Amino acid sequence: NRKENDFSPLLLIDDCRDFNVREFTLVYPIEEDVLLLGTDQGLFRFEHGGRDKLEGVRDIHGTVIDSDIKFIVEESYQHIWVGADGVYRYDLTKNEFTNQVHSSEDPSSLASDALSCAYKDIQGNIWIGTAWSGINIWYQDHSWFKSHSRINSSLKQISRDITAVALDSENNLWLGTREHGVHVFDKNQNYQEYLNQQYPVLQNLSRELISEIVQLPDKKIWIGSSPRKLTMIDPVNKDSYTVSLESEQEPPRLWDMVNTIVPQGDTLLWIGTGTDGVHLFDVTTRRFIHYSGRNQLSRYAILDLEKDSKGNLWVATNMNGLLKMDPEGNIKRQGFDSIPFSSLRKARIISIFEDIEENLWFGTEFLGLIRLSTDEQSAVFDLSGNAIPREICAITEDRYERLWISTSDGLVRFEKATNAVKHYSWRDGMTSDEFNYNASCFGKDNMIYLGGTNGLVSFIPETIRDNDFEPPVYIESLYIGNREVKIAQNDSILPKALHLTEKITLKHSQNDIGFEVAALNYISPEKNQYQYLLEGYGNSEWIPIGSRRRFDFTNLPFGNYTLHVKGSNNDKIWSGHVATLDIQILPPFWLSWWAFITYLFLAAFTFFFIYRGVRQRIRFKNQIARQAFESQQQEELNNMKIQFFTNISHEFKIPLSLIISPIEEALKAFKGPSEHKNRLQLIKMNATRLLMLVTSLIDFRKAEQDVMKLNNEKANLVSLGITIVDSYKYLGIDENKHIEFNCELPACIFDFDSSKIERVLYNLIDNANNHTVPHDEITVSIRPDEEQESIVLEVKDSGCGISEDDLEKIFNKFYQSDNHTKTSHGSHGSGIGLYLCRKIVELHKGTIEVESSQGQGTSFIITLPAPGLITSADESEIHETYAIPVGSEVVDPFEEQPPAILSENTPLVLIVEDHGALRIHIKKLLWDFYRTELATHGKEGLELARDLNPDLIISDIMMPEMDGIEMCKQIKEDPKLKHIPVILLSAKGDLESKIKGFDTGADDYIEKPFSPQHLRSRVTNLIDSREEM
Repeated sequence: NRKENDFSPLLLIDDCRDFNVREFTLVYPIEEDVLLLGTDQGLFRFEHGGRDKLEGVRDIHGTVIDSDIKFIVEESYQHIWVGADGVYRYDLTKNEFTNQVHSSEDPSSLASDALSCAYKDIQGNIWIGTAWSGINIWYQDHSWFKSHSRINSSLKQISRDITAVALDSENNLWLGTREHGVHVFDKNQNYQEYLNQQYPVLQNLSRELISEIVQLPDKKIWIGSSPRKLTMIDPVNKDSYTVSLESEQEPPRLWDMVNTIVPQGDTLLWIGTGTDGVHLFDVTTRRFIHYSGRNQLSRYAILDLEKDSKGNLWVATNMNGLLKMDPEGNIKRQGFDSIPFSSLRKARIISIFEDIEENLWFGTEFLGLIRLSTDEQSAVFDLSGNAIPREICAITEDRYERLWISTSDGLVRFEKATNAVKHYSWRDGMTSDEFNYNASCFGKDNMIYLGGTNGLVSFIPETIRDNDFEPPVYIESLYIGNREVKIAQNDSILPKALHLTEKITLKHSQNDIGFEVAALNYISPEKNQYQYLLEGYGNSEWIPIGSRRRFDFTNLPFGNYTLHVKGSNNDKIWSGHVATLDIQILPPFWLSWWAFITYLFLAAFTFFFIYRGVRQRIRFKNQIARQAFESQQQEELNNMKIQFFTNISHEFKIPLSLIISPIEEALKAFKGPSEHKNRLQLIKMNATRLLMLVTSLIDFRKAEQDVMKLNNEKANLVSLGITIVDSYKYLGIDENKHIEFNCELPACIFDFDSSKIERVLYNLIDNANNHTVPHDEITVSIRPDEEQESIVLEVKDSGCGISEDDLEKIFNKFYQSDNHTKTSHGSHGSGIGLYLCRKIVELHKGTIEVESSQGQGTSFIITLPAPGLITSADESEIHETYAIPVGSEVVDPFEEQPPAILSENTPLVLIVEDHGALRIHIKKLLWDFYRTELATHGKEGLELARDLNPDLIISDIMMPEMDGIEMCKQIKEDPKLKHIPVILLSAKGDLESKIKGFDTGADDYIEKPFSPQHLRSRVTNLIDSREEM
């Protein structure tokens, strides 16, 4: 009781026992206090407040549902669906059941009678679930096409390929089949098998292909079949006969049949055949009149004939175009202004139809639908839903002046007013999608019948209405990288269903995405149409995708988008509902906001480093330019110096020549004491050495300018070596150095420039002498290299050696090692001696190499080519090894009378000088007056000063180990030695050098070269001054 919100029990125990009801399954109210009850024993009615008893439901035909009730669903007011052993549609107003059961002959029937449940959706469609056969859908107001299950069931035993359809005046349905004759059904779909006995000719057609059935106004039925047979059935007079069309060309074939029949007056019929053209059949004489020879109607295969309202006969041929015969019998080939004649001739014109407005319509195989208006203006319509031309089989018009066109791929409705086209297929309830040529008819009940390859299809055109339901659209699925995203999984970006989600956020790598959408229209859902718009990407136009439910986007840039989707139903009624989804694709980490901040800092740092680099590069370029300028200036200065010294050298040569030449003459004529002769020899030797140094400067200049030339002549390298070594022996006597010359050959005579090789030997021996100390050895050796036809000249010493860093550079011009010690002669090298040696050796096409290690000595090895070498001398042949020890039978140019014997009270003078000849020269200047001691460098001089406490010290400034300035400074700082007078000797005569010497405490400063008397005078004065003190 709803008013009182109270329940009261219904005691139906006795009724249940009477009907054997064990279980109530459903309760469905149909009126106030009236219930339908579903039980395990069927459907019952219960009226509360009346008899209060169960009553079995029985319709007006006495039908009772007595099986287990599975569901009750309301279709509409006073119409319900009851599920039991099949489905019952119950019309409450009429109290009438309509049963729907499974039929294997009807694909539109229930899939199974074993039902389980039912549901009514928002469109009013009924969804019925079965136990094992899936789901069935009944569409509200969509059961358009009749299945004719009884007819199709009967034909299954014979043939369901229906090739001809006709309705007679009694509304019987005549069906022609492929190779199985003619079959007739009454209006209740009952098979009229008795007609086969009444008309024996029908039995004769049981194995023929029936191509045409037509009833004429006199109610006679004419049947065209194969092979070229024409059969008449007269239902009024119960008469029938069959005539065959004989061909003059060949016997009839299976496909040579009567395709079409058109009346001409009361007694003639136009007959179109498959291979033998057009014939006239005289009904009264039962004879065929063949149009032979003189016209085109006899030459072609005829697919259809149509007589229009003007009396013209239109002839459709197979691959030979369209013919027209006017009432006077004139025949012409018909063309269309919109179709090339060549195309029309190759087309198959299958069917011809004249509509109520007297327009002619032609159905073709390749050209679509052609219309020819009354003024003979043509138009072509493409009825295909895709790019494949349809094969138009038959054309029919309903009373709404719409054309219904059967094709080889479904049914087409063509609106003549708007040229709108709509397609229907088996999904709309038809038993067949493929129809046969001209197998159609229009009944008095406005029913259109079509013959297909899988049975009969019929429908009432006005019942086929467009679906006006606007379906809601939902975005159902998301795909990333072609993989569907699952909902509510651990790593899923969808916590809930997509249609419940307003926004999704994706990574930049998830920019290949796709969506699957659905419009909730269940009537032919495969025809639903869709469009989408992705706001924020590309243009803002809707993109149609047809019936595809899925669409994809590839490589979407990061950013924010909004996806809009809308859809239509199967009749292209677009819904106002638009599904929307916001999409955000995050930028990659290298394009995120913090990445841009990082880029900003990096850009700032990069700009800073570039700016600093540019500045450094500019400074470097300026430095390079400055260095280049300075180098150029230095080069120019060097050139100026070289040019100056070259000029000076030329100037020196004249006075040197005037010195050397007179001395040589004087020595030849000298007959005085040997003491004076030795001094003349010393002058000659140093003048000759000075001339050699001057010549080296000139040769250096020539080498720089690549103009130095050789004056080769045959000369003896052994003699040259002996002479040069002998000239150095006096130096070795003083310094106690051992100089040797080694050669196993008596002579080495070949072509070379002896003056330049002499200069090379002097430079190398000088270099060895400058880098050795007392007790070191210097060896000059010559040996042949017979394999190479060359002479090897080696100058080797046991001195301090050369560092590895300097080895590669010692032959460079002006190169002086930063690590070398001062030479024994108190001067650094000039940096041109070894350079000049290399140039001279290279001019001789020889090589010069150096081998050295620090502390182990140095060896210079010269290899000179010596083709035609002569190793024996005509005179004074030398057969022994030259080993000339220091001091053996050598005349000392300084050898004089020994000094007088001096007492121990004679003042002692300490001479500190690294140049041996000059050291001895100073000694001999003083040994007549003073005792003398010698030291070769400042360190040795300081030690002797401390040991001997001399009365006076004479010291050079530039010396190895310790120079004269440092020695003087330490002497003056030593309380025991500071009283000793010190005389400094130096080649530097500038004021600054003198001041530096006096600042260290020197008592006198004498420039080189000095006067012997000046030196002796200063020594005497300083010693006398000290004694007076």
